[in-house]
Amino acid sequence: MGHTLGHAIEAQSEFELSHGEAVAIGLHHITKYSVSQKKLDKDALERVKEILMRAELPTDLPKGLTKERLVAQMNSDKKRSGDKVKLVVPQTKLGVVDFESSYPVTELAKLV
Repeated sequence: MGHTLGHAIEAQSEFELSHGEAVAIGLHHITKYSVSQKKLDKDALERVKEILMRAELPTDLPKGLTKERLVAQMNSDKKRSGDKVKLVVPQTKLGVVDFESSYPVTELAKLV
């Protein structure tokens, strides 16, 4: 979870963020996306944020990274096939994910 956006953040920050930091931000944002899609409740998002903060990992996008740049980077992700990209999105509760779901690339902007 969080790797598609995390890899985009890592690349667009010119690797100033570590892989773990970038994926932590991606994890937070994919969890927010899942809440916005009514798959998870807000308590799950708070739990993820709390865990990441305890581990001293960031949850916010670095300043200067625009939605447009991140979406463009995610559009070139190796998990993209045609106009869809595979995303690992939490379902119903933390720890339950769907590894096989593909989402339209137009959904990528909603992750940021």
